[in-house]
Amino acid sequence: MAERRVCSFCGAEMEPGTGKMYVKRDGTILNFDTSKCYKNMIDLGRVPRRTRWTRSAATLKATLKAAGTKETKVEIPAVPTKTKATTRRSRKVRAKVQAPVESNETSE
Repeated sequence: MAERRVCSFCGAEMEPGTGKMYVKRDGTILNFDTSKCYKNMIDLGRVPRRTRWTRSAATLKATLKAAGTKETKVEIPAVPTKTKATTRRSRKVRAKVQAPVESNETSE
């Protein structure tokens, strides 16, 4: 029976004859079960323990939870933004606002 391999990025077991094998220049062999894992690690350079859906991230989260430490997130206050409803004007109002102001001086 063929040996089952483990994905180098997500940690999932792979069926024999499936997946992709990548050999680095230093001779390290990396096995990937899906193109998603390959692209995340090789093309995008992501670290498995920082990617939420990988097993290494799940084990890291479990160890942090067991230790009682909690990652703190800094809350950024929301900046009020203008919406279309507040800036929208009808054509009649816009024409009145943009119309040139007549001068009160009478020419002699």
